[in-house]
Amino acid sequence: MRIKIDPCVADDPDAHLWLDRILHKIDDGWHVWDTTDYAGSEKIAGTTWIRDRGHQGYWVRALLVASTKR
Repeated sequence: MRIKIDPCVADDPDAHLWLDRILHKIDDGWHVWDTTDYAGSEKIAGTTWIRDRGHQGYWVRALLVASTKR
């Protein structure tokens, strides 16, 4: 299944835990993060979900980078 994550949702701190759960399924290979709508990934990379979360943000950014290379 291809998953698209709206940058507006990724800027909502109440959604971060749910987005992390989705990414675990992507990391496990169950789903694919569809990044085709992000212009060079800057939209999603600039969200609080990635930018303001320390180590967890680094993990999300690594998955984002890996997903854009597919």
